[in-house]
Amino acid sequence: MGTACYVRGGMEIVKRLSQTLGVGVGETTPDGKFTLEVMRCIGACGLAPALLVNDRVVRQVNPDKLNRVLALCG
Repeated sequence: MGTACYVRGGMEIVKRLSQTLGVGVGETTPDGKFTLEVMRCIGACGLAPALLVNDRVVRQVNPDKLNRVLALCG
């Protein structure tokens, strides 16, 4: 939720992830597979909005890409 990610729709991504995973920020899914955390900045402003998944930066995320991102993680 650094400035670049926030301005480029980061809050909508957090909301969509929360809905999709069925957990709030700081919570873990019942199967232990995903934990939803919000970071202030991951230092990838040029790639914003970005996610960090298992130490991998996923760049230019939008709500429509989230299902593909989650599928790659599982």
